[in-house]
Amino acid sequence: MEAAGVGRLWTYDHLSWRHSRDEPWFAALPLLAAAAAVTTSIRLGPLVATPNFRHPVPLAKEVMTLDQLAGGRIDLGIGAGTAGPDATVLGDEEIARGRPAGDEPGAGTLVTEYFRMSAVETIVVRDDWLLAREHVHAVASLVYRLFVEANAPLPPMGVKQWSAKLTPDQQAALASLPADAPDADGLRAAHLALAAVFVPNAEALARRLGVPWPHELEAAAAGHLRRVLGLDEPYPRTGRAVVGILPR
Repeated sequence: MEAAGVGRLWTYDHLSWRHSRDEPWFAALPLLAAAAAVTTSIRLGPLVATPNFRHPVPLAKEVMTLDQLAGGRIDLGIGAGTAGPDATVLGDEEIARGRPAGDEPGAGTLVTEYFRMSAVETIVVRDDWLLAREHVHAVASLVYRLFVEANAPLPPMGVKQWSAKLTPDQQAALASLPADAPDADGLRAAHLALAAVFVPNAEALARRLGVPWPHELEAAAAGHLRRVLGLDEPYPRTGRAVVGILPR
């Protein structure tokens, strides 16, 4: 694999896995140690180490030793645990998922982050294509995170199945988002396209969760974008909200 240019190799950290439960299934850390012994450059790691049956103290000791064997080539991914056999194999209850009681819904944080990030666009209107491109990607990721928040609770496997809960309308909205902003005009167009998706959906979700809307922050960001980018309506409500209550 190294000769073929493979840069990283990961392995699951489960005691069993779906259709492979009746087949040979090796422990993650010894398997990585064996891989480290026959490789020289490829990076190795668990994807991801689970707290279901691993205590952080011996895990840290084992990974430190493994990293020594691999010459510093170990990347440690750490997960939040999952439901299923791994969760109860040692007699424990399944790890609780979701937010602690009293926490503010994540939608409020996403909305605040969106207005702050969109106001920063004036900094990247300097024909810096790479910076503008990365900015568009960062703001677009907020739309996906908004849909994830709207579709809660997530499946027990978490991130591996988040996409499965996206509705066809949500998938179409994500597919419509711009990829690049090659110049100032492109950045203006990208901003309006992103706003047309994010703002109506964020408002709908905020109403659903009872999260107050940051009117003053929106007004301040909109005024700034009008002055610097020349946008008459920086945050249009032209898009359709697709974050309705989903069947569980």
